[in-house]
Amino acid sequence: MDGNWIVSFDLATGRTVRKFDPRDTGEIYPVRMSGDKLLAFRPGRLWADSAAVVSLDPRTGKETPLLIFSVPDITRLRDPERTDIIVESGRVYLAPRELSPKLSGEWKGIAYGALGVEPS
Repeated sequence: MDGNWIVSFDLATGRTVRKFDPRDTGEIYPVRMSGDKLLAFRPGRLWADSAAVVSLDPRTGKETPLLIFSVPDITRLRDPERTDIIVESGRVYLAPRELSPKLSGEWKGIAYGALGVEPS
């Protein structure tokens, strides 16, 4: 399967403890630590797919979805290599590193500066 992985290591031995696969989305990106767990972003593959922020527990190998949401198709926010992602107080904020407006169509001239998501 193509994609990337998140791997946790035992700092004392240097051995691999857990390997978190990208599953069917093909991608998973670390965002930040929250206690002894890692928060990670899983972008959706297509415009209809949902993105998610998940909690990864390296001790148990358990993955817990924290927030599942859709990212508007008119944005470039699905690409974590071009987007800053902040997870704080149960909310997710996504902001492109560069602003560039759409050049045609219904959204011509509009550029997303940031997108905030919170549970309902």
